[in-house]
Amino acid sequence: MKFNLTRSHMIAILQAILVTILWSSSFVIIKYGLEGLSPIIFAGMRYSAASVILIAAVLVSPKYRDEVSNLTSGWWLKLLFYGLIFYTFTQGLMFIGLSLLPAI
Repeated sequence: MKFNLTRSHMIAILQAILVTILWSSSFVIIKYGLEGLSPIIFAGMRYSAASVILIAAVLVSPKYRDEVSNLTSGWWLKLLFYGLIFYTFTQGLMFIGLSLLPAI
């Protein structure tokens, strides 16, 4: 059986492998980080750092700056609601849960 992988397919496969490694290793890193930090502080630091990186990426790219500047106030309210529910609560609670469970 011969596979005919194009460059874009190979990049997609490598990206999927990288995401899988990062995602699976993050739980191990979280467990180590929770030894010295409270769960909410650690989660806040993690997502604050990610926010700074994403904001920097938007500011550097004229295309993304234009897209963000054209967003409506309704869109920003939805984004704020989404951020509060799906990141603040769910990720905060996940970090608390991981701090209470032994590593297996």
